[in-house]
Amino acid sequence: MHAYPRLAAKLFRSPLLLDAGVRWSFETALLARMGAAVAQSSAMEGKAPDSRTADIYGTFQNVAIIRIDGVIDKRMLALEAECFGGVDLEVVDEALKQAEYDRAITHVVLDIHSPGGGVTGTPETAARIARLAKVKEVHAFVNCQACSAAYWLASQADVIAAAPSATVGSIGVYMALLDESRALEMEGYSVNLIKAGKHKAMGASFQKLTNEERAIFQGQVDSIYADFKKAVTASRRIAASTMQGQSFDGKTALALGLVDVLTSDSLEEYAGRLLH
Repeated sequence: MHAYPRLAAKLFRSPLLLDAGVRWSFETALLARMGAAVAQSSAMEGKAPDSRTADIYGTFQNVAIIRIDGVIDKRMLALEAECFGGVDLEVVDEALKQAEYDRAITHVVLDIHSPGGGVTGTPETAARIARLAKVKEVHAFVNCQACSAAYWLASQADVIAAAPSATVGSIGVYMALLDESRALEMEGYSVNLIKAGKHKAMGASFQKLTNEERAIFQGQVDSIYADFKKAVTASRRIAASTMQGQSFDGKTALALGLVDVLTSDSLEEYAGRLLH
């Protein structure tokens, strides 16, 4: 795990807007690679931003299509993309900017298939989508999954269209903090921590979490959760009981107000209906 410190930090020390089941699969994949830190190249490395944007952005007459596929993160590492796929919010932001400034574009379709991801960057990209929706009609098309961070993004569109069997929602935030202190003790290791600042190294896996530290982390999660709910309910009437981290199929999501319309269209068919 320590071979990939940034990825480990995301899974075990950062608030997440991610479907829990997907998170466990990432954890398993990461732990399986412990001790195997081999330098690997990725198609993502070395690519210019414009090239990466072209991978997710396309136009068809007056309609722009932006593909948000896989785990959502900001400034995603090549290793992260290799391990579990995903989309970099910096690239999504660039695609949204292109759609906004292209005068020929009147409609934008966000083709979303994602279990969610990290917190960093998600509120800002969601705000950019909301801004775009003020000048162009934005549709979120979900024929498979839009959960957690992905739903935060989708909720800012004018219209969310979901397949009846799609998975939608998971409005919630969580943080998983790994406690390795007992394992280190059993292996005969002790950590001598030298620090300045009362809360420095808070949440480090080699020490137990204090009640005060737990309260601080809980406050961070609660703050993100409040922002998530505020963004979702800015233009949608959704009951508080529906925003407790659970996901719904498309039919149930429609009844609860999480989506606006059900569709069995393919992406091409749906976008085609928006052509002049």
